[in-house]
Amino acid sequence: MDMKKFRRGAAAVGLAICLTVSSLAPLTTQAGAVSQWEIDALQQKKNSIAANKQSQKTALENLQTEQAGYIEQKAALDKQEELAVQEINLTKEQIAMYQQMIEEKAEEARQAQADADAQLVTYKHHLRNMEEQGMFNFYLSLIFGARSFSDLISRIDMIGEIMAFDKQTEENYKAARDFALELKAEYEAYEAELTAKAEELQAEIDRLLEELQAAQERINALQKSINDQQAIVDAYASDEKAIQAQIDQMKEQLKKQNTVVAAGSYAWPCPSCYIITSNYGYRYLELYGYTRLHAGVDIGAQYGAEVTAAAGGTVSIATHGSTGYGNYVMLAHADGSVTLYGHMSSLAVSVGQTVKQGDVIGYVGSTGNSTGPHLHFEVRINGSTTDPMQFFK
Repeated sequence: MDMKKFRRGAAAVGLAICLTVSSLAPLTTQAGAVSQWEIDALQQKKNSIAANKQSQKTALENLQTEQAGYIEQKAALDKQEELAVQEINLTKEQIAMYQQMIEEKAEEARQAQADADAQLVTYKHHLRNMEEQGMFNFYLSLIFGARSFSDLISRIDMIGEIMAFDKQTEENYKAARDFALELKAEYEAYEAELTAKAEELQAEIDRLLEELQAAQERINALQKSINDQQAIVDAYASDEKAIQAQIDQMKEQLKKQNTVVAAGSYAWPCPSCYIITSNYGYRYLELYGYTRLHAGVDIGAQYGAEVTAAAGGTVSIATHGSTGYGNYVMLAHADGSVTLYGHMSSLAVSVGQTVKQGDVIGYVGSTGNSTGPHLHFEVRINGSTTDPMQFFK
């Protein structure tokens, strides 16, 4: 096997793993270990789920508001239907009462018609008698048969009375006929008016029933949509809860890692990543094409990740120089040891500054002789480099 290709491939795979871990299950060189950026990736996923949940929740609230409107509309229609039913029942009672009145009026009309018919019979009979008896000659005989002037006056008065009686008989018939027609028209008008009102109210009830059915169908459809939408919201909430539980577990694990990782006085200098892409020792330097001592370890953190002081001390070097370390910081510690942090994108400290263990001193980058973002970390004892991993479990 070509060792050069193997080493290059191994370095590339290690870097790729660190860069893509946010989309995979936690991957570390230490079994079960987690990193801060893995937690951050989960937090971003949780935030995305929370945003989607809120969007779906808003849609759910809109559906509930729409359904509430239809429920309110249906309640109003129910009230209208109730009032319409009450009104049609009253109308039916009125119709029943008017039917009785109509029957009474019909009886009056029949009686009036009978009276009119009787008057007509009397009138016809009188006319027939007058015709048969020759009333004109009768009137003349009455006048010329008078024995005196006073008798003549009496006979003329009699003729007037007879003619007045005839006139009254005719008028009685006409009045009886007109009264019968008037009664008939009156009860027919009553019957037509009430029947029309009942039909109008029934049509209103039919319309309300159709609207009630449509409103109920819409309410049912919205309820199904609400149930489906609630299921979506619940699913997002469940995912969010599960991820939060995972985040809490990972945070607790990271806390334990940060408290037990140091075997000596040093704390891990890159809390967001525990992946070692290149160990301490001799290795093939791809940039130079030969093998030489790699004086520290490379931690494959993401670009911009925080770099923290492994121990408290004083900043002896904080440079943006063009050396192989790129932008780097050296800290001098009370026990005489020195730690170095290289290839940073930017620095957060300056020379002479005192820092405590865990203080941010810079950010991961790829300056100097670097093939990708990572932190180069060295520990020097009595001026000589040593394997930093011996200070960590």
